[in-house]
Amino acid sequence: MLGGVFAPLVLTSCDSKSLTIARTDQNVLEVNNSYILNGTYSAKKVNTNSNWTFTCSDPDEFDLGDGPSEGEWLITFEPTQIKEYWFKFSVDGCASNTIKVNVSAPIPTLTLVATSPTSSTFGPQFNITGTYTTQNFDDLTPNLELYGADSAAFSDFSIDQDDFAFECSLHANTAPGDYKLQLRDIVTNTISNFITITITGTMPEYKNTSGSDWDGMINGTIGLELNNAEHTAKIDVNSGITTNNLVIPQYVSPDNGVNIYTITSIDNDAFLDGTGLSGTITFPQSITHIGAHSFANCTNLSGTLTLPNNLQEISYGAFQNCTNLTGTLVIPNTVTSIGPYAFCLCSGMTGNLHLSSQLEQINLMAFAGSGFTGGLAIPTSVNQIFSNAFDSTNFNSIFIPSSVTNIAAGAFANCNNVAELVLHDFTSTPPWQEVNIFADLGQSVPEYENKNVKISNGWGEAQNAKTFLVARGLPSEWNVIIV
Repeated sequence: MLGGVFAPLVLTSCDSKSLTIARTDQNVLEVNNSYILNGTYSAKKVNTNSNWTFTCSDPDEFDLGDGPSEGEWLITFEPTQIKEYWFKFSVDGCASNTIKVNVSAPIPTLTLVATSPTSSTFGPQFNITGTYTTQNFDDLTPNLELYGADSAAFSDFSIDQDDFAFECSLHANTAPGDYKLQLRDIVTNTISNFITITITGTMPEYKNTSGSDWDGMINGTIGLELNNAEHTAKIDVNSGITTNNLVIPQYVSPDNGVNIYTITSIDNDAFLDGTGLSGTITFPQSITHIGAHSFANCTNLSGTLTLPNNLQEISYGAFQNCTNLTGTLVIPNTVTSIGPYAFCLCSGMTGNLHLSSQLEQINLMAFAGSGFTGGLAIPTSVNQIFSNAFDSTNFNSIFIPSSVTNIAAGAFANCNNVAELVLHDFTSTPPWQEVNIFADLGQSVPEYENKNVKISNGWGEAQNAKTFLVARGLPSEWNVIIV
């Protein structure tokens, strides 16, 4: 040939052939699990009907099955080691590319299930309980914490590792909406699924704690003490309050509604000597405690005092010397304690007095000098009446049940308008030891009117009962009748 001699051209078996494989499954491979790996192949100038050869790094852990066909392949893979595996195919003398797969340790999982309701209405603290399950934690004990964008809404989180249980709460007055409850394991950084907690209802009206955003406020300062854990507030000591018809709101907010607090109590001395307060007081139903001397000597308050239905305690001297409060006083049945002097000298209250059915005792001078009229019925829950509790009141009748086992000196002294005393259901002489319990009882009742003590027939003879009562201050002109 011109120019020299050509060397012969040598063709390998794949010079004109090609075989390409690709993996299409999305499996994340973990040790000691079984997987199906699948994919596609494309061949050029290769007889794919020939016998396929499968080559892999660990033949015991791969199973090709019937081999590839119609452009697809499938392998069963059961890895037993944490490492990199590889495999490839050959057919008609042409080898494919190699595919490598990485096998990792099992991924820990954390799953939550709620065991309590997951929705509530706006208002009280909402408690949530649930269980958790873990997988692939080996010998690790989960160390769980609240996690996620809504974690700050939840509090009081705790877990019981023996029962695989958890509990937490949404604070009171959480705004209506959905909140994602999610946990994270601190050690493995495993994040759980989330449980949606729903608060329904509408955001209530509230008063801002800054400025003078209080109904009826003219000037002065109302102090508030906020409890961030419970989202409650109490009215603290105040100064310079001058207002007519004070309205205490149920809800307040220090941040324009981001956090809402329920007013639940009025602190000791909150409005003490508040002569700038006039007219009525309107309490929210959320108030459970009225502190000592909180309204003492507020002599310009007037009208009927309506106490909140959820009230539990009225402390020492709370309304002492509020001389212009008028009408009937109803102590809600939720009240369990009335402190000494609580309504002492409330001389303008000339209506009836209705006591709580939950009271166990009536304290020292609690109603002394008040103007109450009508009949006084001591509830059957009461077991003790302290000194001068009803001294100088204007009741016309008194009912005392057998539950009262102790009456202190002067408890009913100077109740000059009483014409009837009922000692109910006593089956024996009461264990009252003090003298002057009934000193001057009924002294203002005209002589021509009968003044009767009605006692149970189990007590004993009327004369013996009268002797006992006279020794405890009952005037001798009273009649004792067995009923």
